[in-house]
Amino acid sequence: MKEGNSNTKDILANILEYFISAAFLLSMHSIYVSTVANKLRINIVLVALLLLYIAFKFYIKDPNYTYKKIKKSIIKYKWIGLSYFLYFIIFALLNRTINSNFISTFIMILPMLFLIYSIDSKAINNFFVKLLKILLVVSVVSLVLYLFIDVLGLFKYTGKIYIDWGTKKYVDSFLGIYFKTQYTTFKGLIIPRNTSIFTEAPMYSLALIISLAFYEFIYKKKRSPIVRSILILSVLTTFSTTGYIAIIIIYVSKLLTKFLKGKNKTIKISFIAVLVVSVLISGVLLVNKLKTNSGSIRVDDYKACYKTWVNSNILYGAGYNNMDAVVANMSDFRSNNQGLSNSIMYVLAEGGILLFIVYLIPFVYSIYRSIVKKDYNVMYFSIIIGYLFITTMFCHVIIMTNILAIGYHRLAKDYLIR
Repeated sequence: MKEGNSNTKDILANILEYFISAAFLLSMHSIYVSTVANKLRINIVLVALLLLYIAFKFYIKDPNYTYKKIKKSIIKYKWIGLSYFLYFIIFALLNRTINSNFISTFIMILPMLFLIYSIDSKAINNFFVKLLKILLVVSVVSLVLYLFIDVLGLFKYTGKIYIDWGTKKYVDSFLGIYFKTQYTTFKGLIIPRNTSIFTEAPMYSLALIISLAFYEFIYKKKRSPIVRSILILSVLTTFSTTGYIAIIIIYVSKLLTKFLKGKNKTIKISFIAVLVVSVLISGVLLVNKLKTNSGSIRVDDYKACYKTWVNSNILYGAGYNNMDAVVANMSDFRSNNQGLSNSIMYVLAEGGILLFIVYLIPFVYSIYRSIVKKDYNVMYFSIIIGYLFITTMFCHVIIMTNILAIGYHRLAKDYLIR
């Protein structure tokens, strides 16, 4: 009977992990969190899910053992926790524009994820694996609908939905599971982009690239060419330059590992040839992108954020999530396109050096740790995250918070706690 109850609890804990991973995915600027009406408050949902997860898996499943472990973790990390909260209290007093998003992200979600990983580090892999599985289902559905609706025109969209992304607008919807939000052009030909359930193609590409990088560098089980093909094909249909270059970085990195290990001259010559071709292709993609209006807007994003940062306060920024301050420094040619396309400069603009350090420490430590331990796959994964942080706006989404929690967990475990 006890074994049956244990299996039931494992199944329920598994289901909760799927819900939490789904929240990670939806937070990456999906349509559902960007609607004007009935917007999904994903941070509030996740806080509730994490509390339920902690209560269920770490208490109900084994009350005596878990109580001791939680108590031990709290005692072990108490000075780190106190320092963390003191740091953010000081930042909040200086920054002066703290909102519910800041509180839920840095005061609730990040510490809860840190606590979960401190008690059971296997949860890190569990969440990423389930995120991958959910995204694969979404990707297959999106590829089929992209083919039959946008390419072949065999089906029609069933309605429209009103979203607030850059500007308020209506986008086409197919039964609320697939949306058309963007086009691209090639030699005068207008081509729909596969945006799946997201506000724009770069956001869908972000989810795909993070999952692909995890699958290629971190995933421990046997890899399937079918999974790899679904993820890559999905990125290709987004027509995202950032995504294309990320794919090149991922697979050149994999070849680099073989190059470093191999003694065969043929392998070394082949790698050098692939590297040269990859750099040329990436360069062409980047140059062509910068020639477009979208490329000009991306460049202006960096400029606007930089001006906001240096003209406000270099130490603590212009105010957390204060987009109005950045918009005031944008060029006139952008018209109503006020969305941002990078995280690195926006973090500096909104929170200055104090907030930027919060993001920088886990990244630097992850690179350092992977070099010391010669775990180059983790280093490659970290480089991909760093590349996305420079080229994509996702500093406020939960998957980024999760990556920060993982980084701080490893730092605390390795050096801060003895």
